[in-house]
Amino acid sequence: MKIENWKLKINNGFTLVELLIVIALIGILSVAVLSTINPIEQTNKARDSAMKNDASEILGALERYYASQSTYPWVGDGVTLESAVGYSAEQEDVGICGANCNTNGKLIDADELKPAFRNKSFLTTDTDVEKVYLYKDTGASASVHVCFVPKSKTFRTDSDTNPLWLLTFTQGVPSGMSEANGNTGSTGSCPPLSGTGADAWGTLDSACFVCVP
Repeated sequence: MKIENWKLKINNGFTLVELLIVIALIGILSVAVLSTINPIEQTNKARDSAMKNDASEILGALERYYASQSTYPWVGDGVTLESAVGYSAEQEDVGICGANCNTNGKLIDADELKPAFRNKSFLTTDTDVEKVYLYKDTGASASVHVCFVPKSKTFRTDSDTNPLWLLTFTQGVPSGMSEANGNTGSTGSCPPLSGTGADAWGTLDSACFVCVP
């Protein structure tokens, strides 16, 4: 008798209340998982990691080119090793692209970068904050920096292990560089990560940059 009652209960399935409870629990768990994972942040973090790797590749190619040629791709026509220079990565002087980025640049011709590198999205975009920029201060021994605007909160958080930089721009290319001072949104520092002022990451003049080295 007890076995028959048990079989009858199974055949009847779940009640409406039980189904609603299960659905509610699944919904709560889904929200909790999405909040923990934060897919948008993860996507932005992956993008920033890729951009940093690309920036490192460009810098490495420039250093190897200098080691073999004793010069940089931009030296010439009044620009010397001593000159302070600033470029957007798609410009011919950087050496990735030729004129209008329709041909290979000096770094690719010298086999310091693979030809496929010229298809990177930051070389073809018209959006300024999606590009990669190069800056070198005055002096032959001054470091070359390759920089980009990060999208993820992880990369936008200024810290000792992840220092952010401010670049000043003249006619769309860097003309100065200084280390940022936190995420307070005040003068000389990076915009806040969320809330009022966070949209300042969308313009070159107010955003902060991740730079290598």
